[in-house]
Amino acid sequence: NSHEVDEAKEAHDREVVKLVHDQAIKTARKVNIIMSKSQELEALGLFPKVAGLAHKVHESTTLQEEFEKTVIYKRGEDSQKRRLDRRVPTCWNSDFACLCTHLHFKEEVQLFMTQNNLLDYALTPAQWKLAEHLMPVLEIFNELTNLFSKANVPL
Repeated sequence: NSHEVDEAKEAHDREVVKLVHDQAIKTARKVNIIMSKSQELEALGLFPKVAGLAHKVHESTTLQEEFEKTVIYKRGEDSQKRRLDRRVPTCWNSDFACLCTHLHFKEEVQLFMTQNNLLDYALTPAQWKLAEHLMPVLEIFNELTNLFSKANVPL
């Protein structure tokens, strides 16, 4: 019955995310940060698109090869990094890594999506800008995650 446990965990996780989301909106409003519904939807669409593309590419050998060819075309044979990092739900800093490589390969990602009819994953200009603004914030959490993930760090 691990399926039931998984469903219960997913329901719990959805509820936690909703509570955190609602609290974040309330906190933002208290300091006069107010988003329109369309801005909120655009912001909430950022990570599903970034993680979705990375997942789609990783799940398909053909797409992975095409992405690597795009990287080589844009950066040359010497490019050591040729893959998008994936989001891994159990790995705290994988959202950071996923977004980081998406930004690193911005031109390649845009060309690749156009050439492979994957425009459902295309970020809007506002989402690209948001991604760039998020990086320094997520970097802080990435450093802390790496620090506390070390085996010899006492909690």
